[in-house]
Amino acid sequence: MSETPKISCIISTYSDSDLVEKKIHEIRQQSWFDQAEFLFVETASPERERELIAPYTEQFSNIRLVTSDERKTLYEAWNMGWDAASADIVCYSNMDDAMHPRLLETVVAEMDAHPDWDLCSVLIASQKSQSPGEPDSFSPERMKQLKIGRRPGPFSAWRKRLQGKMGQFDGRYRIIGDKDFWSRAMDPAVVVGVIPKVMYLYSIADSQLSKRENKDDELLYAKEKGVDLLWHPGVVKPMLWHRRWFKWFPGRYLMDE
Repeated sequence: MSETPKISCIISTYSDSDLVEKKIHEIRQQSWFDQAEFLFVETASPERERELIAPYTEQFSNIRLVTSDERKTLYEAWNMGWDAASADIVCYSNMDDAMHPRLLETVVAEMDAHPDWDLCSVLIASQKSQSPGEPDSFSPERMKQLKIGRRPGPFSAWRKRLQGKMGQFDGRYRIIGDKDFWSRAMDPAVVVGVIPKVMYLYSIADSQLSKRENKDDELLYAKEKGVDLLWHPGVVKPMLWHRRWFKWFPGRYLMDE
């Protein structure tokens, strides 16, 4: 790894032991693996993923563990990773999702080209959850069969300085903390952007927390604290525009693996 990483990627894991090898393989395929750091955050998981990840931290100095013996929400875990991150640019990725091999390289290049950006996302395709041993493919033939998302929740990248502008994730949420985060980013002091390339695969499963639990208490909490929960229009509008054009000109939005 380079002495100072260019980007820090937070990966929260809970009851995901069957996905550890898949995720390690995925991050090893990153074109900028040696210029990034990967922070696996495990908070009192019953499957003790930390024990499976620990050998990789000994092999690779840029794979790190951030752990707690107290269970944290996903958003508290992301904040733990944010606090521990060494790079000026930070992002997250879920264990069952997949990053394009050139994702981190592209994010850093685009944020360097747009120094005013505080927060950004890429175009995101949705897939049904893969079996642990099934590879995630970004082949053009497969990508043309998938739907492009209309929101940035599954993947976000930001500068560490954003904490001073709008704070971190609200750890009281269990399900919609990413939407709260992007809602608060509508502060005029925060500049957002979209990278018009399909570089992230969001895996959808019926077992996901967002599909199993009621959000009413979280919606009430957002109302009480005065947050209008809206995906940032500065990101949603271009995502919708590119989503329409993807149907006609998919090659414009795809990158070689």
